[in-house]
Amino acid sequence: MYSSKKNTNLFSYVETFFTSLITGSVALWLVYLLSGLVTLYFCYDFNIQAHFNLTGVHFVTPNTSPLWTRDSIITIYLSKVIFSFFNGLFFMLLFVVLQRKSSSLSLFLLWMIVFSFANSFGVFTEEGVTKSGIYKVSQILSLGTTVLIIAGTASLYLLYLSGVIVGKLILLNTKKREKRHGRLVRWQYLFSLIFPWIGTILLFVLLTGSAQFSQTTIFLMGIIVLLPVLWVTPSHKGNLRLKPPHPFNLLDGLTLLLLLVLIYLIYLLLKQGIVLPLVF
Repeated sequence: MYSSKKNTNLFSYVETFFTSLITGSVALWLVYLLSGLVTLYFCYDFNIQAHFNLTGVHFVTPNTSPLWTRDSIITIYLSKVIFSFFNGLFFMLLFVVLQRKSSSLSLFLLWMIVFSFANSFGVFTEEGVTKSGIYKVSQILSLGTTVLIIAGTASLYLLYLSGVIVGKLILLNTKKREKRHGRLVRWQYLFSLIFPWIGTILLFVLLTGSAQFSQTTIFLMGIIVLLPVLWVTPSHKGNLRLKPPHPFNLLDGLTLLLLLVLIYLIYLLLKQGIVLPLVF
């Protein structure tokens, strides 16, 4: 009986791992695609030539061009940050509003929150260090290095705070048997969050290549969002009530197959490259 229970738990962990890996990979690629399209749109709006592919948004218009005005620099380089932030808030709202979700939907919403906030707050730190993007905005605004360091530190703290909120939501949305003393069971934490997080990053690196080091670094900061669930406790007061997800079923299986197809389609789209206006 003990062996049977152990095998059941192992099967449950493996099932959770693959569900989380696939939904996490789709979430990462969607955040990457949507934030890139937003940047590309504002480039088009300011008549700045650019194209978007697997290795990111590449600006064709030279830096010395008069088209790179104060407004265009601020808007283009901050567009990804602002979009990703509101994207994270939107999916967090969905996570709360949809009280009872399927296993795949629950994990997909969670990963959209994680990678959206990482893609928003993580930019300040990464681009501040590499002196790109946000660093150019700070120069145009004459903010100085000190202010940029403060902004980078504050962004990491905000990333941690978002992790505290996400951690509480995870615990509220977790079955009792997956918790011990109100905390997530260690193996559940590893197979549902940490191992899939590593897998999604490795897949992203594999498909984009080493040229996408900066964006990979930003997504790696998602670990800051995943850590607080280890020590936070859900609030026992308030009206927020989340029900554990439904057991994995046929609908979840079909959903995961469709998500795998979606990953492949996004990969093909970015491999070909996107330029606005779209030409068919």
